[in-house]
Amino acid sequence: MTKEEEENYEKRESFLRTASKNHAISKLCVKYRKIVLPFTKQSHGMVDKTRELVNHLHMGIKTEEDVVYTVAGIGDCFEIIQWYLFFIDAKFQRALHGKMEGEEWEVDNGYQKDSEGSAKIALIAIEKSMAAWIRMIELMPSSEDVALNALSTLSQIKQKGLEEFPKAMDFKRPGFDG
Repeated sequence: MTKEEEENYEKRESFLRTASKNHAISKLCVKYRKIVLPFTKQSHGMVDKTRELVNHLHMGIKTEEDVVYTVAGIGDCFEIIQWYLFFIDAKFQRALHGKMEGEEWEVDNGYQKDSEGSAKIALIAIEKSMAAWIRMIELMPSSEDVALNALSTLSQIKQKGLEEFPKAMDFKRPGFDG
């Protein structure tokens, strides 16, 4: 590449990065992170729930098996929520960037659009995150306010994602989708 071609490429990439970060989906992802990050960093809810469970165990209200099941379930939910916290935005960033960049070559050569594959993965991550939040409310009712706010924002991200990438769920992931 010539110096001029390289500069033009860099300008275009910078424009695409900025445009994808300013997209409504990206802004909702930032909102979601702002809701969830403080929750994942605060352990007082977990400590309170653990104390409650231990007290219930000592009083005979719950069995050791119940306590282990509940604590493990909360841990699983936390793990899922944390795993996908940044993942959703990253995959939508890739999808938006690819869509804005243009995918004529893929279409012309009979390939699926990479943007739709990235969007599908983000949408699946949203579904898994929503399921984890719903389960979190069941296991730790004190998380309900944060969970409902997170669920509402995830629902908005999902809606915008499906509007922007209406064929995303039709994407066939090699090795995963039949």
